[in-house]
Amino acid sequence: HGVRIQVPRKDQAGLVTISGSAEGCEACCTQIRGMIKPRPPSRARATQPRGGRPPAEQLMRECALCTGACPNSAVAAFDHLCGAAHQRNVVQLYPELAGLLPKRQDDGASGAVSVKELAELLGNGEYRRVHEKLGCNVDAVLRSAQQEHDRR
Repeated sequence: HGVRIQVPRKDQAGLVTISGSAEGCEACCTQIRGMIKPRPPSRARATQPRGGRPPAEQLMRECALCTGACPNSAVAAFDHLCGAAHQRNVVQLYPELAGLLPKRQDDGASGAVSVKELAELLGNGEYRRVHEKLGCNVDAVLRSAQQEHDRR
């Protein structure tokens, strides 16, 4: 397809970049999307917490899009999903979703989103499907969103 893919080294931060013709890049992105599969959690807990209470509902497994991101609490999951880095990664791999993200007055970039904005985004079928594919338990996030919004 005449496409060049650049992947940062393990010891360097950065995003994977794709360059070439628009058609070639789109074909490459389509193939990459098909290859992304949610990974199992890297640190699954098999035991119940103290007090015999059932564990809290897991909002997401390790994020298949953001290298090394494995939120292990509801607060961390919302911090990750609402964060500017996650949103940038989503838009880079799924540019068709960029129009869904809220625009900011200062620089026009999407950046971080609020919990309320995240819940609205996850209500969109395509944004929802992408996040389910990335390992997010969208139904659990939506059930927890109001409580997290109130906490913040």
